[in-house]
Amino acid sequence: PGAEARKEAPKARKVLEINPDSPLFESLSKLNDDQEIQKFGTLLYNQALLLEGRDIEDKAGFVSLLSELMIKAAK
Repeated sequence: PGAEARKEAPKARKVLEINPDSPLFESLSKLNDDQEIQKFGTLLYNQALLLEGRDIEDKAGFVSLLSELMIKAAK
């Protein structure tokens, strides 16, 4: 095959879709604290990476954040 046949196909753009009708989205939309919103956003993004089979950069931070939010939810 020629050089043209060996070219890699362009990579697809990654998309994170959120279902606005989900109970999770409904709960998150009620948050007013920017820091809490950031935490949940980071958690959701890292979950999406893991579901895709990719690695996350800060595993310890992910676990810490998940634990923090679980503690708050259990109160």
